[in-house]
Amino acid sequence: MKKDKDLFREELVQSPGRTAALNFLKKKLSIVGIAVFLSIFALCFGLSFIMPIDLNYSDSERQNLPPSYNYLSLPKALTDNAKAVDFGSTFGAGIDRDGKFYMWGTMSDTVAKVKTDLPADMKPLKLVACGLDHIVAVAEDNTIYTWGNNRLNITTVNPGAVGKNIVAIQAGYQSTLVLDDTGRLYFWGNASMFSYKPDPADQGHFTAFTLNIATAIALKDDKTVVCLSATDSHFHRIPDRVQGRAVGLASTDKTAAALLDDGTVVTWGSFAAPAYTVPDEIQGRVVDIDGGKTHYTVLLDDGSVYSWGEDMFSQASYPRVSNIARINTAYYQNAAIDPGGKVTVWGQKGYLMGTDAIGRDVLTRLVYGGRVTLTVGFISVLISAVIGIVIGGLSGYFGGKVDMFLMRFAEVVSSIPQLPLMMILSAVLVSAISETMRVIMIMFIL
Repeated sequence: MKKDKDLFREELVQSPGRTAALNFLKKKLSIVGIAVFLSIFALCFGLSFIMPIDLNYSDSERQNLPPSYNYLSLPKALTDNAKAVDFGSTFGAGIDRDGKFYMWGTMSDTVAKVKTDLPADMKPLKLVACGLDHIVAVAEDNTIYTWGNNRLNITTVNPGAVGKNIVAIQAGYQSTLVLDDTGRLYFWGNASMFSYKPDPADQGHFTAFTLNIATAIALKDDKTVVCLSATDSHFHRIPDRVQGRAVGLASTDKTAAALLDDGTVVTWGSFAAPAYTVPDEIQGRVVDIDGGKTHYTVLLDDGSVYSWGEDMFSQASYPRVSNIARINTAYYQNAAIDPGGKVTVWGQKGYLMGTDAIGRDVLTRLVYGGRVTLTVGFISVLISAVIGIVIGGLSGYFGGKVDMFLMRFAEVVSSIPQLPLMMILSAVLVSAISETMRVIMIMFIL
């Protein structure tokens, strides 16, 4: 019968590496620890490939948001019976084909009060629009309802719009714009945001409009396009080929787009914006267009949809759907509604760990920061293992004075406070070497 040898007898017949491995495998806590570390290491590097990061990104509209993942969580009663859907920054609202109102997502306290402030005698709704933190709805009897934060009179309805037959509405960052059936536009909210000032001669000739964070752009009955801002900007530089041919409008925060009578789309604004360049494969096939903050979505002549532009939150990762009758796009969310009222949504679902003080996703930053931190820690351990093995081997092999000197030297080094040393060296090296070399130096310091 084979007898187990004690540890010291095993070391006489086994290599040091084999002995260390056997000792490691006998300690379950060590195995669990290395498994957890490798899992976190793989997770950080794996998620970084599917969670892109823009180091220059910030969003003043999404500061310090709580963890949530419900921006696209439409109520079941609405998903197969929708008439209209719109999205705010972190929430959404919709009406079904019976005119009933629905809300979902993460809402501020003022917006959340909508659920308790709905009038008991409210008529069925026909239109709904969401802003940053307010909602506007129009009933079939043309009563206009507004809820939310009333800063800058966002929820104070323009008296001129009262009693009018409203055919289109849009809620923006700090404003609301509506269009009646006589071609007149009515605005309320922060007029100074984009110096809202339509030409009085144009009133009565508008057929459509688009509203973004900077301005409003309107379409007239002669198919010409006008920018409603009194301050000159790139939104005023409307291409000549748009005038007299436009049948639809949309905009992002940095660009505007016109749908022409031949099914093509023309954009203008910031050349650097990802949504500026229109894909060739959709030209001549577009029947409707809508825009979010950084992307466009169009409805094509075969009933399918197509999105392009920035895709940080999967807002341009459109689904393969058909027989779509209507599209709605806002912020980083999209909805496509078929003739039966079935809704397909895509885009941003939320932030699992919330956002920071300038609107950046905490989880994404944690993943990318974890890659550097874990790499530094892992390589530092390898470096220290190599140093330890070399010094220990030399001490054991030569012994005597060599052993005495190396051990005392190791004790002196280990007695130096690590944190102050790192702070001093980082301050000294910050301007002397590149960032990559500074990370490598920190590995060796550790």
